[in-house]
Amino acid sequence: QFKLDPATPHLFSTVSGEDGGQYRQLALPLWVEQECLRCHGAKGDAPAAVQQLGDGGFGYQLGDLRGVLQVRMPMAEIERLSQANIRESMLLLLLLTLLLGVGLVIGLFYWVVLPIRGLTRASERMAQGGYLEPIPIQGGGEVAALTQSFNRLTCAVMRHEGELQRQRTFLKTVIDGVADPIMVIGPEYHIQMMNRAAAEFHGVD
Repeated sequence: QFKLDPATPHLFSTVSGEDGGQYRQLALPLWVEQECLRCHGAKGDAPAAVQQLGDGGFGYQLGDLRGVLQVRMPMAEIERLSQANIRESMLLLLLLTLLLGVGLVIGLFYWVVLPIRGLTRASERMAQGGYLEPIPIQGGGEVAALTQSFNRLTCAVMRHEGELQRQRTFLKTVIDGVADPIMVIGPEYHIQMMNRAAAEFHGVD
């Protein structure tokens, strides 16, 4: 085959061995190159030490095919190695999938769960009339937009509460300045506010 097509770099084939087993064989041609002719060209041109080895091994021509190097491996061994490689690849793929899943869970926890948990706690504080403050913006996308909207709502509520407190303080100051007793009665007939004169009149501190 190599003489018919010298451009063939190598040949792979499946052959039967003397033991009856199947082997995968790699054949490599051994071509005579210029360096080979230093020892295996004309005998008179070879080094003296090579000439003393005998008359064989001389007269090579550049480009001659002097032999074929063959390497064989049992098909059973190839199949065993292939199965081992497949198992290793599957194990690596499983490990990468597991790491990807863990990374995804951690990412969801920090980018979705924690921001939503912060929004939930802040909403509960707001519903209970607790101290209001903007919460840090975490995550991205819709979660970050929701956090920004909540912070704007919080700031609006804080401004509204501040304005109500100023109005309440002003109203109390005005009422306390009146000499006559004044009481503010709520819808359920509870006293919501009284001025200083009314407190003194009823003996209330």
